[in-house]
Amino acid sequence: MTARYLRYLPLCVAMVAPAQHLTPDKQKIVEAARAHYYSLPDHGFDGLSCSVSFDWSTFPWGGSSPEQQANLKQTKFLVTIDGQGRSQVTAQPPDGPATVQPQGAAGLARALVAGVFLTWPTKGLFGPIPPFNTEVGDAAAVPEGFRFTLAVPGGPVTVITDKDYLASEVRSFHDEVDEHPVYSAMPEGLVYTANQAVTKNPDGTQSEIAFELNTQVLSGLRVPSSVHLRINRSIDVHYSLENCAVKKTAVVKVLPPK
Repeated sequence: MTARYLRYLPLCVAMVAPAQHLTPDKQKIVEAARAHYYSLPDHGFDGLSCSVSFDWSTFPWGGSSPEQQANLKQTKFLVTIDGQGRSQVTAQPPDGPATVQPQGAAGLARALVAGVFLTWPTKGLFGPIPPFNTEVGDAAAVPEGFRFTLAVPGGPVTVITDKDYLASEVRSFHDEVDEHPVYSAMPEGLVYTANQAVTKNPDGTQSEIAFELNTQVLSGLRVPSSVHLRINRSIDVHYSLENCAVKKTAVVKVLPPK
């Protein structure tokens, strides 16, 4: 279950393709789109560390014994995210050291957290449009709004927005992964709060993954606070992020030369 779950999330495992030069008109489209989304690094985000608390009544126990369940409920899970969005999830059982590769039910629990936070940075850290123009291959007006082609891992990645730059679809891995992110209007701007992804499997079937993110404001930064994750019809799990510590840095605005 763990390996299949991680395989069908749009992870950053592909080579970065070269970006095309953006014309001034395309550059204006990109800048207008970016301005609509809440960018954590623009507000000093430099990392986040939280303990993970599962709602064990929603956990897919399978054939776990009562002893195994009791042991897992005492396991401490920790997720850390650095300033570039790179994440790590560790599990520390009551009778052993912390590890990033636990086995059995603990491995599944870790994967249910790791999978979400491997994909969250590509849409939740800066918004759906990456911060560097070298990562944007093209930007064009289309009948429904705008289409952005990104030269990023998993690319080419296509982002479709409406005429107000609200993203509605993201296609990656040569259209094998089709995602429908949800961005909610908040005082800070558009914030990533949900996603639904359909992945074409090699055997011709499809996998469906969906999650909702609640958020909280810590040290002036809006960060995730809880997750409701569903995978096909086999997993429907809730967990929250608690005892979070946020790292911040000073933001230096660099003005263009006069």
